[in-house]
Amino acid sequence: VVDVNENLYAPYFTDFAVRGSVKENSRAGTSVLTVSAKDDDKGRDGVLRYSVRGGSGLGTFTIDEDTGVIYTAGLLDCETKDSYWLTVYATDRGVTPLSASTEVFIQVEDVNDNAPLTSDPIYHPVVMENSPKDVSVIRIQAQDPDLTATPSRLSYRISAGNPQNFFSINPKTGKTHKQTHN
Repeated sequence: VVDVNENLYAPYFTDFAVRGSVKENSRAGTSVLTVSAKDDDKGRDGVLRYSVRGGSGLGTFTIDEDTGVIYTAGLLDCETKDSYWLTVYATDRGVTPLSASTEVFIQVEDVNDNAPLTSDPIYHPVVMENSPKDVSVIRIQAQDPDLTATPSRLSYRISAGNPQNFFSINPKTGKTHKQTHN
């Protein structure tokens, strides 16, 4: 009598879906998370191989077929796409392979990688001679393209071209005022 391995049990994941995250601009090959399946068979029938077979992240992420570690395949940009889904399979090595799948959600986390942009590249304000002090001259408005940026996080300052301190700027609103009366 010869023992025949019948691959009785299919692999299984303990979770239907798994969630992970990675910072945008992480280098290619950054480890994101590890998926793990189980198989109650012994020997070759219980040895698992992992693969990514579907989802919006196909080609954007890779998986180590032996360990189940998911890696980035290139640079990610949160402002372009901030999340991905992957369908990951665990397949045993039986003569007639059995498999199971799980869904993986990967959130791309924002980092401060964009400079704020003003609404106009150059401003040409005009102020009348002998204007009173604190007259509003111009309001500069800017937006930060980073996904998590908010206008309240922006601050403004005059960095050059104001040698006699004729003008001041409200760092929160971007409003420029005349400081002295001429």
